[in-house]
Amino acid sequence: MVYCVLEMLNFTYLTYMHTSMTYVYTYKIFYMIHIT
Repeated sequence: MVYCVLEMLNFTYLTYMHTSMTYVYTYKIFYMIHIT
């Protein structure tokens, strides 16, 4: 049971990290396109 909860938290954390990284990357590209 505890292991299952930990797995869920880990998955949520990884998903969050991936989403934020993707957001930052997209923002950087958008910013670079607008600067040039």
